Amino acid sequence: MKLTKIISLLLVLTMALTMLASCNLEDVLSGIMGSITTQPPTPSSSSTSITDKGEGDPEDDKDAWDEAYEIITIAEAIEIAKQAGQDGTADRYYIRGEVKTISGPSYGEMTISDGTGEIYVYGTYSHDGALKFSEMDETPVKGDEVLLHCILSTYNDSPQVKNARLIDFITVDVPPSVNPDDYTEMAIVDARDAAVGTLIKVTGVVAQITYANGMKPSGVYLVDGTNSIYVYDGDIAGQVSIGNKITVLGSKD
Repeated sequence: MKLTKIISLLLVLTMALTMLASCNLEDVLSGIMGSITTQPPTPSSSSTSITDKGEGDPEDDKDAWDEAYEIITIAEAIEIAKQAGQDGTADRYYIRGEVKTISGPSYGEMTISDGTGEIYVYGTYSHDGALKFSEMDETPVKGDEVLLHCILSTYNDSPQVKNARLIDFITVDVPPSVNPDDYTEMAIVDARDAAVGTLIKVTGVVAQITYANGMKPSGVYLVDGTNSIYVYDGDIAGQVSIGNKITVLGSKD
């Protein structure tokens, strides 16, 4: 699944789509929409992969990682980070884990877990460190398995991964229970008038991200030139940036 500066994101979880009622806010969003560029970035080599994204057995891919790299567990990484302190380690370490959350899609801030523990990743770059997370052609999302080459440190006494380089990642499969044919594609202006419970498919540009208590992403305002609509889903809000073009499958609410 690609998550680039302009992305196409297929939502595999049914979410609520709530109408944006405020005319004043729509005027603001219309202004934002007019200033957003939807041209995709120039293709570039953002990672060196030893696996085929979305194909084959994920366990085989993980075995290939084990053969190619000296990977430590997150529990081991946490202990090394504690010893390194704020200055961080002089050496880089290979760690892998499942992406639990992505709190900062622009810089690749995320939390990963491997069964031995979980650790916060403060920023992720391409395998060579040349590209930021938002500039890469392909990036992981929640549920994917990532392989990172990183510095370990502590911040406010909390272990963290610093200056991580994304070596590879394994994508999750789309659940077979979701059938895109069950959803009706329509413009946002029509989606706003659709009956509650209608399964709809809309495409638009992220104009604003909303946050719940503790500044946790809770949803996004989506605009397409015909109107605007609110997508209430924290997982999506945590994976996109303003200006991303996304496609959403959801239930009208």
